[in-house]
Amino acid sequence: MEYNINMDFAEIRESENKYAVRTGNRHNICFAKGEGCKLYDTNGKEYIDFVGGYGENTLGYSHPGLTQTISEQSQKLINCSNLYFSEPLAKLCKTLVEDTIFSKALICSGHYDAFFGLISFVRRYCQLAKDTRKTIVAVTENRYFNIDSKLFSMQDSIKETFNIRAVPYGDKEKLRQAFDGTVCAAIISPIMSDGVTVMDNDYVLSFYALAKSASAIVSIDESNLGFGCTGKTFAYEHYGINPDIVSLSKGLGGGLIMGALLLRRDIALLPTGKRQLTQASALECEAANFVISKLKGGMLDEVNAKGEYLLAKLSKLRKYNFVVDIRGKGLIYGIELSSKLRAEKVALTMEQHGFLIDVTAKNTLRLTPPFVVTEHEIDLFTDELARIFSETNV
Repeated sequence: MEYNINMDFAEIRESENKYAVRTGNRHNICFAKGEGCKLYDTNGKEYIDFVGGYGENTLGYSHPGLTQTISEQSQKLINCSNLYFSEPLAKLCKTLVEDTIFSKALICSGHYDAFFGLISFVRRYCQLAKDTRKTIVAVTENRYFNIDSKLFSMQDSIKETFNIRAVPYGDKEKLRQAFDGTVCAAIISPIMSDGVTVMDNDYVLSFYALAKSASAIVSIDESNLGFGCTGKTFAYEHYGINPDIVSLSKGLGGGLIMGALLLRRDIALLPTGKRQLTQASALECEAANFVISKLKGGMLDEVNAKGEYLLAKLSKLRKYNFVVDIRGKGLIYGIELSSKLRAEKVALTMEQHGFLIDVTAKNTLRLTPPFVVTEHEIDLFTDELARIFSETNV
């Protein structure tokens, strides 16, 4: 693959180390181009990508339709103030709420904005309804970057209004005890992306029933989960529940960072006051319109079919004694390993052989490939992983 870069890898690494604030550990790779489910580093080496930007890059790299959409919109209007109407925004809001249980959408700049907006609407609803209850129940995974960490990072801004009651996932009795007369809202992520924890149906239905019985606002946080990656537009649809609010972000813009809130009518019609969330740009909104058109045009069926194929290949790995669990839905899967084998070591070996995979909570290998991944690429990836497992003597 041919491409031009202005700096070689050594220069890029030196410049970043010297001038950039480091926000995380870097792998010793710099990518210069991508196509489909493949990435190419500055030396031209090819990698099959099963990280997918942590679920952001739903359509992979250099998708012709998405790149054309972005190019055309950039030549018309990249962004303008939210003082004015926007055609891409209007289209996106309509597309997101049509044929759903929601009546309005709020489009914002990212997953923290989406989550903060969720809390803000709960606060405003309680204020106007003169609801004096101050407790929010949050089912947590106690892992990085899920509900609990978001609440922690926002604690100073919400603690004057709410008390956060964190309930670790799995114990129904603790969940039942959490819902007392002080609960005004409840938040859950039925599929937690960090540890790829897929909550069982009975637990989610118990959560929903308890929240409804308490007349609490049912809030679903999907902002850290790739949009559509479970094989349904919204992950909560797997459980047959009707939430009051859902927050979205990753994957919505096909790699462009943005977020959204979908709200039922009585919450959506509330005045929000002077403070507003940062609105996504016209460019991001138009990209999201294209992503959704692809999902509605049959790509969700592809996600399910490819997910079933991927699971069938992964299931063959259960025979190894260091494989604790394989879990997921659609095109998000986690392979939890025992302490006998470090997931980081497996990921590094895969990387050296041209395959990218993420490592996350519970010593888990997380797979979030772009939706355009092919069965052949799945074969190559899973065969290499099986080879590494077969040569592991633990």
